[in-house]
Amino acid sequence: MEDKPKLQRAVCQVDDVSDRFRLDSARNFRPQYANIYFQRLAVMRDRVESAAQKRWGSNLPLKKLSDLEPNELGILVGTLYKEMEMKPSILKEISEDTEVPVQPILPRYTQDNDTLLLEEESQRIVLVGNIDMHQLVTGITIALLGYEDDEGKFQVKEYGFADIPPQAKRPIPEADCYIGFISGLGLGPASAPVFALDMCIEMLTGQLGTEEEQRKMSQIGALVIAGSLIIVAEDDRREHAKKAKYLARNATVGSIEGMLAVDEMLSQIAACMDVYVMPGANDPGNYMLPQRALHYCMFPMSNKSSGLHLVTNPFEADFNGIRILGTSGQNISDIYRNSRIEDPLVMMGKTVQWTHLAPTAPDTLACVPFLDRDPFILDDTPHVYFAGNQASAGHRWFKGNEGQRILLVSIPEYHRTPVLTLLNLRSMKVETMSFEDAIQNK
Repeated sequence: MEDKPKLQRAVCQVDDVSDRFRLDSARNFRPQYANIYFQRLAVMRDRVESAAQKRWGSNLPLKKLSDLEPNELGILVGTLYKEMEMKPSILKEISEDTEVPVQPILPRYTQDNDTLLLEEESQRIVLVGNIDMHQLVTGITIALLGYEDDEGKFQVKEYGFADIPPQAKRPIPEADCYIGFISGLGLGPASAPVFALDMCIEMLTGQLGTEEEQRKMSQIGALVIAGSLIIVAEDDRREHAKKAKYLARNATVGSIEGMLAVDEMLSQIAACMDVYVMPGANDPGNYMLPQRALHYCMFPMSNKSSGLHLVTNPFEADFNGIRILGTSGQNISDIYRNSRIEDPLVMMGKTVQWTHLAPTAPDTLACVPFLDRDPFILDDTPHVYFAGNQASAGHRWFKGNEGQRILLVSIPEYHRTPVLTLLNLRSMKVETMSFEDAIQNK
């Protein structure tokens, strides 16, 4: 009987360049959130004004709100703000005067009677005319061509954004090397059956699959897990919160059970390949973006392996020289809630167009109150941009005006859609491997 050839795991050189998303231990949470908007506008104003003049010509005046004259055409640059009656508000919830009922948790906050405004450092104006507020969200730095009408509103004729930043030339590796992506494992007492996840682990580690599948699995140089490792049942959360501390002292919280399962899973994969683990919305770390890397003490089994890498959310790194930037999906999910855009890939493309990863932070997306910078501004363009915990798997190329080509990759929640996404760094082709049949045929 002929022996099968021994397969060697592909080696991927990874350089983590997520410094701007790392928080120092002495981070001050006292500054007002206005500072991040001031910093965003200060950095973006010149970029947006330059793009506006290239688009509409330098003969049109760039104006401040204080300089507006009725019915005089000009260009305004500022930050969008969308007034939405259905947007959650802590002031409404605690007000004793208005007798507002408790606000339900809604999948979307938008209505047709929402109002779009443009804000500068000290003034704001209502926007009307040729602008679709349902395709835009709060926090975008924008240029508007138009005029102030007799009612004191700004009639928009056209609008635009900053130019997409430059992109480094993409190197082309000589051999096939894949990066794997999964997200939304949702492990814990409330999780769905984990048989599909077990199948995926066995496939990744070479214990399962045909000879051709095992050959492809050996070409995976790294796996990125984009957040939401665990899920905690709402009943579990409420029940634990109701108990007195002395009664709950020895209770087993679902998140502990979930993290034990995650650790066991990671110990198997990290022994075979490099695994980059990002925190997500449900994971035991800081809630506000950017999220710190999860602590190694949570992974007593897998942290013994040099293959385990705990990283930030957002996460940015060079994989064999190819710049990959991604999030665990909170930024895209929040844009969904604040707009009427349906496709996660369209929303991802919008954030590239807006040159900002998370424009709705800090309005409806929790983020650290940075005093002197906005880390979510795109200063250069990645080759690949991914978002985890989305409704479906997908990919699409986004093209910039100056030849930039960004591969957008949507990663679904694995516990709902058991799919492993594979990116070939040489060909830049995306493949998906579904384990849905593993559940149905169990």
